[in-house]
Amino acid sequence: MLDKGSNYIYEVDLEDPNELNSAVLYSLQLGSAEDSKLLAASQFLLLIAKDPAFTQLRSIEQLGYIVKTALGEHSLYLDYRIMIQSLRDPMYLEQRIIAFLYKLSAMIDAMTEEEFKAHVKTLISLNQRNYRSLRSEALDYWTFILTGTYDFERVNEELTKLKKQDLIDMFRKYIYPISPDRKKLSVHLRSKTLEEVSVRDLSLERLYYFFECKMLKIPYNDLVYLIEKYPEQNILEFIEY
Repeated sequence: MLDKGSNYIYEVDLEDPNELNSAVLYSLQLGSAEDSKLLAASQFLLLIAKDPAFTQLRSIEQLGYIVKTALGEHSLYLDYRIMIQSLRDPMYLEQRIIAFLYKLSAMIDAMTEEEFKAHVKTLISLNQRNYRSLRSEALDYWTFILTGTYDFERVNEELTKLKKQDLIDMFRKYIYPISPDRKKLSVHLRSKTLEEVSVRDLSLERLYYFFECKMLKIPYNDLVYLIEKYPEQNILEFIEY
């Protein structure tokens, strides 16, 4: 489990020198998997964000062929994930994910009560379990026991009580990029074919965010000075200074 306010980036260089694609897994820990209300709100978020994420990141921005959203189901906690495979640099992909989350927040705020209720109805329908045999039903329940994940009946019960404000509160606490309670870990898989990025290729805001994720607290004015002093320095080597 991550601490409140966590904002980590874990970078891995791919071993295959011929692999052109890089990737980013952007993960936000949401809270206990035993919290029924949180489970319902998380499933709702996954439902309404799936198509907008694909449209924005895949179709409009054309960041990569693979763009996925998912809800990680663990015995102790839930996490909301956005995954992109792309020829672009993972740091750039992360910035575009952040921009999408701001758009998603605005979309949720603008959602009408009628739209909200329609989504709830759709999600409850998707969660209905139509077993063809006693064996398949038994296997399903056994999976719940082994994995510690939720059962759909419990989630559907919470969905009938879920309010739009509940979704907004959950998003503002666990998902919104500047929330002090957010717990974020992103994994960057870097292709060896990526061009080296110098500090002058990135905006001050992106550099500041990069170093913050590296647990390096550099005052903004000092960062400006260092960029002027080492404008051609490779971004990864720049950290050593």
